[in-house]
Amino acid sequence: MNGNLSKIDMFFRFFVGLTIIALVLAIPTTPVWLVLVATYPMFTGILKLDPIYAAYLALAKPSAKTATVNTGHDPMGAAA
Repeated sequence: MNGNLSKIDMFFRFFVGLTIIALVLAIPTTPVWLVLVATYPMFTGILKLDPIYAAYLALAKPSAKTATVNTGHDPMGAAA
């Protein structure tokens, strides 16, 4: 499986998830649902793959169909 995260990004995601879980365990007034939020960065860090980031990269790349080439000519054929 080929991932889309760097080693630094993987470490950072795992560290953030672990920190959120430790925060929930250490402070009783912290909402418990934050543990569910923390599982996403932890699992993406472990798997080296983030499907939301992959979708973003796929949508952010300009396709060859929409790219325009500047030839320096007026589209109407008039001289500049």
